[in-house]
Amino acid sequence: MFIMVKQILSIAIFLALCLVPLSSAQAAPPAEGWLVWESNRADARYEVYLSRADGTQVTRLTKTGAHRPGWSPDGRWIYYFDDANDVYVVRPDGSDRRLIYNGWVIAWQHDNAGLLVIQGTKGVALDPETKSTKTMFDISDFPQLAGTDVGYNGMTHDNRYLLFGTHLYINGYTGSNGSFVSEY
Repeated sequence: MFIMVKQILSIAIFLALCLVPLSSAQAAPPAEGWLVWESNRADARYEVYLSRADGTQVTRLTKTGAHRPGWSPDGRWIYYFDDANDVYVVRPDGSDRRLIYNGWVIAWQHDNAGLLVIQGTKGVALDPETKSTKTMFDISDFPQLAGTDVGYNGMTHDNRYLLFGTHLYINGYTGSNGSFVSEY
Protein backbone atom coordinates (compact mmCIF):
# COMPACT_ATOMS: atom_id res chain seq x y z
CA MET A 1 0.00 0.00 0.00
CA PHE A 2 2.80 2.41 0.93
CA ILE A 3 4.59 1.76 -2.36
CA MET A 4 1.38 2.43 -4.34
CA VAL A 5 0.81 5.75 -2.51
CA LYS A 6 4.43 6.70 -3.15
CA GLN A 7 4.04 5.92 -6.87
CA ILE A 8 0.82 7.92 -7.11
CA LEU A 9 2.49 10.84 -5.34
CA SER A 10 5.47 10.64 -7.72
CA ILE A 11 3.15 10.68 -10.73
CA ALA A 12 1.21 13.65 -9.31
CA ILE A 13 4.45 15.61 -8.76
CA PHE A 14 5.62 14.76 -12.29
CA LEU A 15 2.32 15.94 -13.80
CA ALA A 16 2.40 19.16 -11.76
CA LEU A 17 5.91 19.89 -13.03
CA CYS A 18 4.77 19.31 -16.61
CA LEU A 19 2.37 22.23 -16.23
CA VAL A 20 5.23 24.68 -15.64
CA PRO A 21 6.15 26.35 -18.96
CA LEU A 22 9.81 25.94 -19.79
CA SER A 23 10.17 29.36 -21.36
CA SER A 24 9.12 31.29 -18.27
CA ALA A 25 11.29 29.63 -15.65
CA GLN A 26 12.63 33.01 -14.50
CA ALA A 27 9.52 33.95 -12.53
CA ALA A 28 6.72 32.06 -10.87
CA PRO A 29 3.20 32.79 -12.03
CA PRO A 30 1.02 34.92 -9.77
CA ALA A 31 -0.80 33.22 -6.93
CA GLU A 32 -4.06 33.23 -8.87
CA GLY A 33 -2.78 30.22 -10.85
CA TRP A 34 -2.02 31.68 -14.28
CA LEU A 35 0.70 30.51 -16.69
CA VAL A 36 2.41 32.24 -19.59
CA TRP A 37 4.15 30.41 -22.45
CA GLU A 38 5.03 30.53 -26.14
CA SER A 39 3.43 28.33 -28.77
CA ASN A 40 3.24 28.06 -32.53
CA ARG A 41 -0.31 26.71 -32.34
CA ALA A 42 -1.66 29.30 -34.82
CA ASP A 43 -0.35 31.34 -37.77
CA ALA A 44 2.78 29.13 -38.11
CA ARG A 45 4.81 31.38 -35.78
CA TYR A 46 5.43 31.59 -32.07
CA GLU A 47 3.18 33.81 -29.99
CA VAL A 48 2.73 34.37 -26.25
CA TYR A 49 -0.28 32.82 -24.54
CA LEU A 50 -1.76 33.01 -21.07
CA SER A 51 -4.03 30.49 -19.34
CA ARG A 52 -5.14 29.20 -16.01
CA ALA A 53 -2.94 26.43 -14.63
CA ASP A 54 -5.76 23.95 -15.28
CA GLY A 55 -5.62 24.76 -19.03
CA THR A 56 -8.77 26.88 -19.17
CA GLN A 57 -9.16 30.50 -20.27
CA VAL A 58 -6.42 30.37 -22.91
CA THR A 59 -5.71 33.90 -24.15
CA ARG A 60 -3.34 34.93 -26.92
CA LEU A 61 -1.36 38.03 -25.82
CA THR A 62 0.60 38.71 -29.04
CA LYS A 63 -0.15 38.63 -32.76
CA THR A 64 3.08 39.65 -34.52
CA GLY A 65 5.49 36.94 -33.36
CA ALA A 66 6.81 36.58 -29.83
CA HIS A 67 8.88 34.20 -27.76
CA ARG A 68 10.61 33.60 -24.40
CA PRO A 69 8.04 35.24 -22.12
CA GLY A 70 8.77 35.86 -18.46
CA TRP A 71 6.42 36.99 -15.73
CA SER A 72 7.52 39.66 -13.26
CA PRO A 73 7.65 38.47 -9.65
CA ASP A 74 4.86 40.86 -8.67
CA GLY A 75 2.69 39.65 -11.58
CA ARG A 76 2.22 43.12 -13.08
CA TRP A 77 4.25 42.60 -16.29
CA ILE A 78 5.10 39.93 -18.82
CA TYR A 79 8.13 40.49 -21.00
CA TYR A 80 8.77 38.81 -24.33
CA PHE A 81 11.01 39.07 -27.37
CA ASP A 82 9.74 39.71 -30.88
CA ASP A 83 11.42 38.24 -33.95
CA ALA A 84 13.86 41.21 -34.14
CA ASN A 85 14.96 40.68 -30.48
CA ASP A 86 13.11 43.80 -29.38
CA VAL A 87 11.91 43.35 -25.81
CA TYR A 88 8.35 44.30 -24.96
CA VAL A 89 6.38 44.30 -21.75
CA VAL A 90 2.63 43.87 -21.56
CA ARG A 91 0.15 43.63 -18.73
CA PRO A 92 -1.33 40.17 -18.12
CA ASP A 93 -4.66 41.40 -19.50
CA GLY A 94 -2.93 42.34 -22.80
CA SER A 95 -2.97 46.09 -22.18
CA ASP A 96 -0.16 48.65 -21.94
CA ARG A 97 2.21 46.97 -24.43
CA ARG A 98 5.57 48.80 -24.47
CA LEU A 99 8.81 48.42 -26.37
CA ILE A 100 11.49 48.77 -23.69
CA TYR A 101 14.74 47.36 -25.03
CA ASN A 102 16.64 45.71 -27.87
CA GLY A 103 19.09 43.12 -26.66
CA TRP A 104 19.60 40.32 -24.22
CA VAL A 105 17.39 39.99 -21.14
CA ILE A 106 18.61 37.64 -18.44
CA ALA A 107 15.71 37.64 -15.98
CA TRP A 108 13.36 39.66 -13.85
CA GLN A 109 14.95 40.77 -10.63
CA HIS A 110 13.33 39.10 -7.66
CA ASP A 111 12.80 42.40 -5.82
CA ASN A 112 10.90 43.88 -8.81
CA ALA A 113 13.70 46.37 -9.48
CA GLY A 114 13.30 45.54 -13.17
CA LEU A 115 14.74 43.30 -15.82
CA LEU A 116 18.43 42.42 -15.77
CA VAL A 117 19.66 43.25 -19.28
CA ILE A 118 23.06 43.38 -20.94
CA GLN A 119 24.31 46.75 -22.22
CA GLY A 120 27.77 46.31 -23.70
CA THR A 121 29.91 44.90 -20.90
CA LYS A 122 27.45 45.79 -18.15
CA GLY A 123 24.56 44.01 -16.50
CA VAL A 124 21.91 46.64 -15.91
CA ALA A 125 18.59 46.66 -14.03
CA LEU A 126 16.03 48.21 -16.40
CA ASP A 127 12.77 49.46 -14.88
CA PRO A 128 9.98 48.61 -17.37
CA GLU A 129 7.83 51.55 -16.34
CA THR A 130 10.38 54.39 -16.39
CA LYS A 131 13.15 52.79 -18.51
CA SER A 132 15.60 54.02 -15.86
CA THR A 133 18.69 51.87 -15.41
CA LYS A 134 21.04 50.89 -12.61
CA THR A 135 24.35 49.13 -13.25
CA MET A 136 24.55 45.83 -11.37
CA PHE A 137 27.95 44.61 -12.63
CA ASP A 138 30.55 45.05 -15.35
CA ILE A 139 32.33 42.08 -16.88
CA SER A 140 35.60 43.85 -16.00
CA ASP A 141 34.67 43.06 -12.36
CA PHE A 142 35.69 39.47 -13.25
CA PRO A 143 39.31 39.60 -14.51
CA GLN A 144 39.46 35.80 -14.73
CA LEU A 145 37.05 36.02 -17.68
CA ALA A 146 39.15 38.50 -19.67
CA GLY A 147 39.43 37.49 -23.32
CA THR A 148 36.53 35.02 -23.23
CA ASP A 149 33.06 35.12 -24.70
CA VAL A 150 30.49 35.24 -21.92
CA GLY A 151 26.91 34.03 -22.34
CA TYR A 152 24.50 35.16 -19.62
CA ASN A 153 21.90 32.56 -18.77
CA GLY A 154 20.05 33.42 -15.58
CA MET A 155 20.03 34.70 -12.05
CA THR A 156 19.11 33.18 -8.73
CA HIS A 157 15.76 34.14 -7.22
CA ASP A 158 17.43 36.39 -4.64
CA ASN A 159 19.54 38.34 -7.21
CA ARG A 160 22.74 37.22 -5.49
CA TYR A 161 24.21 34.94 -8.15
CA LEU A 162 24.49 35.16 -11.92
CA LEU A 163 24.61 32.05 -14.10
CA PHE A 164 26.77 32.37 -17.20
CA GLY A 165 28.89 30.34 -19.55
CA THR A 166 32.21 31.13 -21.21
CA HIS A 167 34.61 29.79 -23.80
CA LEU A 168 37.25 29.69 -21.07
CA TYR A 169 37.98 25.98 -21.63
CA ILE A 170 37.64 25.81 -25.42
CA ASN A 171 41.29 24.74 -25.68
CA GLY A 172 40.95 22.13 -22.96
CA TYR A 173 41.29 21.83 -19.24
CA THR A 174 42.91 19.34 -16.92
CA GLY A 175 41.80 19.15 -13.33
CA SER A 176 41.64 16.65 -10.50
CA ASN A 177 38.71 14.95 -12.22
CA GLY A 178 40.46 14.51 -15.59
CA SER A 179 40.94 16.36 -18.85
CA PHE A 180 38.27 17.72 -21.13
CA VAL A 181 37.49 20.23 -23.85
CA SER A 182 34.33 22.29 -23.70
CA GLU A 183 33.11 24.58 -26.43
CA TYR A 184 30.99 26.53 -23.94
